[in-house]
Amino acid sequence: MKRIFYFIASLLFLISNSYGMNSDSINKSAQELIRAIKAGNVQEVEALCGNTRIINLRYSYKDDMADGITALHIAVLFGHTEIVELLIKAGANVTVLTKNNKNIFFYAVPQDNKEILELLLRAHERANSKIGYNEFTLRWAIESNYKTIVELLLEAHVEFQATDGITALHLAASNDRCEIMEMLIEAGADVNAEDQKSITPLMLAAEDGHKNAVQILVQHKADIEAQAKKHDNSNALQLAAGNGHKEVVELLLQSGARINEQGPRNNTAVQLAAQMKHKDVVILLLQSGADVKTYTVGVDSTLLHWAAEHGWSDIADLLLKKGVDSDIKNSNKVTPLHMAAYNGHSRVVELLLNNKADSNAQAIDGNRPIECAVNQGHRLIVEILLAFKAQIPRSVLFNKVLAQAKSNQGQLSTARSFKSIADLLSRGAFMPAFIKVQVDLKRQELLQAVKQDDVVKVTELLKEGFSLNTCGKDDNTLLHLAIAHNSQQVLELLLSLYSADDNKKLWSKRNTLGVAPVEAAVAAGNVELLKKLLDSKLTESDKALKEDTPDNQE
Repeated sequence: MKRIFYFIASLLFLISNSYGMNSDSINKSAQELIRAIKAGNVQEVEALCGNTRIINLRYSYKDDMADGITALHIAVLFGHTEIVELLIKAGANVTVLTKNNKNIFFYAVPQDNKEILELLLRAHERANSKIGYNEFTLRWAIESNYKTIVELLLEAHVEFQATDGITALHLAASNDRCEIMEMLIEAGADVNAEDQKSITPLMLAAEDGHKNAVQILVQHKADIEAQAKKHDNSNALQLAAGNGHKEVVELLLQSGARINEQGPRNNTAVQLAAQMKHKDVVILLLQSGADVKTYTVGVDSTLLHWAAEHGWSDIADLLLKKGVDSDIKNSNKVTPLHMAAYNGHSRVVELLLNNKADSNAQAIDGNRPIECAVNQGHRLIVEILLAFKAQIPRSVLFNKVLAQAKSNQGQLSTARSFKSIADLLSRGAFMPAFIKVQVDLKRQELLQAVKQDDVVKVTELLKEGFSLNTCGKDDNTLLHLAIAHNSQQVLELLLSLYSADDNKKLWSKRNTLGVAPVEAAVAAGNVELLKKLLDSKLTESDKALKEDTPDNQE
């Protein structure tokens, strides 16, 4: 609607400056009338109103939208209510059309002037003239949310009859004009009206994510399952899902929408959401009972393929738990593992392998997941596949990425010290199951040593390669644990290490409960411990907290 706003503004400028007007054909009285109207001079206009001929004179402009306007149009555009009333009483023709076939309401409605509109509507009624079709008469009022104007137009039985079958309710729904929707429905608007493409107001509201508009239509018995049969067969749920409108999807499901109904190219709502990468909507639909095993027609991929391709490990996990085969293939015999490996999604690769995916599955072109990973340079994924007994094809036998992956895994398997293992892991090597067991055991030793205030053991394990960022249950850091167990000696050690510039960020690290170490000390009510923390190297936010401690309050 910005286009119309600029059109009205430019039209006012054009008329104000008489640009494009053919003034040669206008007599002196007509010119005086135009000047008086533009200036808002009621007395002068009244004096000139005796000449009916000049009142209804149609002015010629080069601009199509202005060509054929009368004095009444000019008064309406300039918003001079008294002058509009004077002109109507003097016999101004309210039914006249411009050369571009626009009626007076085309110029009046955008002004949002209730008094002028009422004058024009009453004049039309007296003239026994039905307001003819004009796509902007009611459209502008609805799209601009002029509720009072819409109400006046409805009372005057002004109808919106677009050539493409769009109704006033379609317009209100697509623009989220909820109060106007209620007016239209109360006035008898059909909530299931279809345009030429069989699209209903509910479909438009759902597509644009207008939850309140959808709610109104559903409450007034709009058909939730209606499909745009003359377009793409989509329904409201599919449109909402495909456009990522989670709240609308949820509302439609609660209202009884069939979750596995097929729409465009036989796709269901969950498939459309997956194709458009609306992850939260996909999760909602899966949790609500969407069919997890269907293929996306035209793309030839299942939902698990999509999750693997985009690295959606949580969705992949949900699908696997719902019974989807980890080795499900498309028509080219490509598995989800191929896609995850090709796109570098290590978490999905590991998840699939832990769910019995075949690390040596071959696609129609003979490629295996390890070839996908090697050719794309995904060294970590190559290591994961090797750890799960993937065979090495001749095509990649001498590839540098493969060589690095084999080297890392070989060094891990022959490492003689935990420090060597920690060093390899810190450089990004994959942690196979047998190494994970060793790391977990050592981690438990470290956490237990912190709890028991065994500073010698903690020092030893930190030197072996554990970082200060090591976490236990609930994402508690070593500092969290030392505070929780009042481990004074370990705390002294950690504070000396945490003061280093590269460890400052660990001060503000929060656990899964959202608690930072200093906040944990406050919660424990340990003033001495809190002082010790605050006297160490602190961030600005921690210093601010110090000012609020009990000993610093009056």
